[in-house]
Amino acid sequence: KWLRWIGMSCIVLLVILSLFPAHDMVRTGAPKALEHFMAYCLTALFLSLGFGMRVALMLGLALVGIAGLMEGLQHLSPGRTPHLSDFLASASGALIGVALSGVFRFVQARTA
Repeated sequence: KWLRWIGMSCIVLLVILSLFPAHDMVRTGAPKALEHFMAYCLTALFLSLGFGMRVALMLGLALVGIAGLMEGLQHLSPGRTPHLSDFLASASGALIGVALSGVFRFVQARTA
């Protein structure tokens, strides 16, 4: 159940960090697309492992929607502009995170 809380906390952080004004942002030094991909991939992975595969695809699709919404709302944040490439990196990260949780569960079931 703790993975659920981590995943939901990640969603809160995604929303907050997506709407920070540009002058307040701190970057990791990694390419921006990789930051987007990893943030959504790990969020999806935590949520999918926490809630199970029955809802994993819905969670992944919800994260794709959140990624689109957050990119669109960046028009309202000073110094920020939405980019299709950022959305695509976030959306692909969310879907791959769900897929990774399926692989993890499959491997776990085969070794048990």
